[in-house]
Amino acid sequence: MREAALKIENGAPRVMSTARLYGIRMSSLDFPDMWELNDDPSVAASISPTGVPLPEADQQRALERHIAHWEQHGFGLYVLHRVKDGAVIGYCGLISRLIDGEPETDVAYALKPAYWGHGYGTEAARKVVDVAFRSLHLPNVVCLVQPANKASRHVADKCGFQFEKHVDHAGLPHLFYRLHA
Repeated sequence: MREAALKIENGAPRVMSTARLYGIRMSSLDFPDMWELNDDPSVAASISPTGVPLPEADQQRALERHIAHWEQHGFGLYVLHRVKDGAVIGYCGLISRLIDGEPETDVAYALKPAYWGHGYGTEAARKVVDVAFRSLHLPNVVCLVQPANKASRHVADKCGFQFEKHVDHAGLPHLFYRLHA
């Protein structure tokens, strides 16, 4: 099965960096920052299955799943910090998902609204794509975006992803993009 091929022997680097950002492998210490991000109604509108912030216990379980994902797959989400001041601005990384019954590696990202519109999402997503192709040697990655999320569609376009199809994910319609190595 293809899922076995996605188990990476050495895994992704624990830290990644760009000119303006650095990302550190997500850990349990990140819950306060992730709670702040995910509890924002503007963010939840695009990343929560219900469109509203999830209860604290659900967010804690989600963080635990993301931490376990690193252990299982050798890659996952990075908590993003600005280089100039260390501020936590969001997350970006790779998540293994079943989409339409097929295992895929999704480039996922979310930023705090104060950091929208500065190119940070594109910068982080490009670096994660680089990790996927250069460090993990994945043949391709995908990106799921809710149709109304124009900013995330713009990030996918700027990173070179190509629209492939419409899918349902987490009970919601999404645009499915793919980028080949």
